Amino acid sequence: MKLLTYSLLIAIIPNMVTSILAYVNVTKVFRQEASTKNQVLLTQMKSAMEILVQQIQENNKQVIYNTSFRNFENFPNGYYYENLSGNLKTEDLPTNYWYLRNKDEAVNSINLFKLSSSYVDTVYYYDRDKSIVLTFGGETLLKQYDYGSFYDKDWFDSLDRFDERGMVFLDTRPAMQANQSLKNVITLIIRSSVSNAFIINLDVDKLEDKIVSKLSDQDNLLIVSRERGLIFKSHGEKTTDELLELIKDDTRVFQDTNNTVIQKNMLITSTFSPELGWSFVNYTSMDSLEQGLNYLKQQILMSSLFLIFATILIAFLSSKKLYRPLQQVMDTMRVQKQKADGSSKPELKDEFQDIADFVRLTVYEKERIIDRLQESLPYYREKFILSLLKPSTRTEEEINAKLDYLGIEFELGPVICFVVSMDNYTILLEAEDPKIIDLYRIKVIHLLQQCNYDGEQVLITEVEDDKLAIVMTMGNLSLDNVFLIAEGMMQQLQESMGDGFTVGIGSPCSDMSTLPGSYHGALESLQFRFLYGGNQVIFIGDVSLISSGDQDWFKQLSEAYVANIKLGKSEDAKQTLDAIVENIKEKRIHYNEARSFFAQLLQGLQYGISAIGGKTDTLFGLDPYQKLANKQRIEDITDWFEELTDRVIVSVSEEFNAKGTNHITKILDIIDADLSQDLSLNAVASRLSLNPSYVSRLFKQFVGKTFVEFVTSRRIEQGKLLLETTDMKVGDVATSVGYQNSYYFIKLFKEATGMTPGEYRKQHVRE
Repeated sequence: MKLLTYSLLIAIIPNMVTSILAYVNVTKVFRQEASTKNQVLLTQMKSAMEILVQQIQENNKQVIYNTSFRNFENFPNGYYYENLSGNLKTEDLPTNYWYLRNKDEAVNSINLFKLSSSYVDTVYYYDRDKSIVLTFGGETLLKQYDYGSFYDKDWFDSLDRFDERGMVFLDTRPAMQANQSLKNVITLIIRSSVSNAFIINLDVDKLEDKIVSKLSDQDNLLIVSRERGLIFKSHGEKTTDELLELIKDDTRVFQDTNNTVIQKNMLITSTFSPELGWSFVNYTSMDSLEQGLNYLKQQILMSSLFLIFATILIAFLSSKKLYRPLQQVMDTMRVQKQKADGSSKPELKDEFQDIADFVRLTVYEKERIIDRLQESLPYYREKFILSLLKPSTRTEEEINAKLDYLGIEFELGPVICFVVSMDNYTILLEAEDPKIIDLYRIKVIHLLQQCNYDGEQVLITEVEDDKLAIVMTMGNLSLDNVFLIAEGMMQQLQESMGDGFTVGIGSPCSDMSTLPGSYHGALESLQFRFLYGGNQVIFIGDVSLISSGDQDWFKQLSEAYVANIKLGKSEDAKQTLDAIVENIKEKRIHYNEARSFFAQLLQGLQYGISAIGGKTDTLFGLDPYQKLANKQRIEDITDWFEELTDRVIVSVSEEFNAKGTNHITKILDIIDADLSQDLSLNAVASRLSLNPSYVSRLFKQFVGKTFVEFVTSRRIEQGKLLLETTDMKVGDVATSVGYQNSYYFIKLFKEATGMTPGEYRKQHVRE
């Protein structure tokens, strides 16, 4: 009885304690893992939404600060010109022309903004002073409404409650469409002035498809505003209402970055975005956990009952056989050994020896597992280095512990990230031999490991098929030293492998937590191969946030480019194109804005050719903008435009010959030859035996200016040249360019240049 009692106590108590601890730990671990998973998911989703809104806000600022848009928005008496109808007064024509021109350029910039993000469904521009609403997107690309007749006005009441950034978010709403249907959108309102605003509608379905689709079928998501308004939901109304009721009074949900609570059998995880004023809430039912715990309870109970039964049985049998002769045990072992070894006289061992054999076997298996782990360490090192380039909540202690475990020598502190791009990778793919590609990549990694890093420690990892990332400690290195290291790296790669490499450098980081930003900065700097070409070292600080500023140079050059094409001047057109490219490079314009310039140039060329009756579909193809977007380097874009220039000029020349436009060339020759004489439209028409009205219409159509405007501009340009290169008096200059009245010349010169001839000579005289 004592043996049975002690056996039961020894067997049951540890088992019960272990089972209870396992039950508690399983519950705790399940909740922690579920909370961690949900927090990571919500953080990613919050970051994606913040980045999306920041991009939209930055792109909208470019529109708001655009000169053409500001001119349109602040145009005097804009309401008057918006409501002009019927026969216009002669005195209204010039101002109305400039108003419409500013409006057209503003519409183009707003339309480019709308196209900058696929998540933007529609954009409204509301101008309170003009009482108009311009819409972009939807069923029609562009449409204008009087505010009183506009179909979607749910946003109007929110115009006066902007935050300090000049914007406000509305809850998800069913926006009325032009066809009277409804579409769920999230509306962002950004003020462009005191009374005007942009209303940007984000497509809820696209947001769900691209971002919220990361959720599993068991996850539920709510996005709630600070005012407890519903921004987004992923499931039915009933669950949504219940959850809103649970969290509406919990201030932590709308203040803390990370928060986890359990209420009414639901695991509620939330994170708050101060920038958006939104709380991202994930809620998971605990029913599955309860089912698992009930199953665990049953298993604990069944194992305990089985253990009690087995203990009683074993204790009973053991006590019964306790005093049997030992020889019986030895005989049994001999028989078993004989069967295992097949020998007639097997070597006998006692129970302790058998246990020792088992222990040795266990140690051997453990050593085999350790060997396999050592073989896998390179893979885990690579995986860990990659994880350092992604946003993480790990502390420096955790990172140090992982570095020690993986055997990586790397001191935490100030770091910087390089990204090396193998520009010849696409050429290697054409070889269709995986060995060549792998050997090429391995050799590049080996060369990077052999580079001189000025005593600093580095981590090298492959981030994409054609890109390698290098994380380097900075110590007391300056940026100049970093650039020298990068140049040396580039030189060593080129000496061993030839050309075909570009090195992007991110911003220096004070610690490992900001390393992902440096990595993404290095990736972004590689995009500037579009401007600078390959085989370069490009620092993100030298290229980021660079804007074109004043765009008058582009306007003048683009107009000159289109005018030269209209006149069939191929070389002049290509020289103007080269001047545009040189300005873009010298001003170090951001590559996104550079692409926008070329898109505007293509658009201006299409309009110019269409104005003279050219067949744009034949000349430009069905989708020239897609062809332009596929060009990855500025050199490729230049070659494409030059080829397009030749093709268009040939076509324009054919049109000129077909319509007798050689008269224009003769007229221009007369103007150049007789610029100092008394030129008039009637005199020129008479010399060519043409009707003056026909000459006027023809000149306006192909030159883009009236006869008088063109002659005046040529005389002003000739006057500028004489003022810069000669010592002639102003009166003599006026006579030389065809003006007998010097006061009239001075008046026209100041209207054209904003200064008198004397002032112009002082500013532009050549030493």
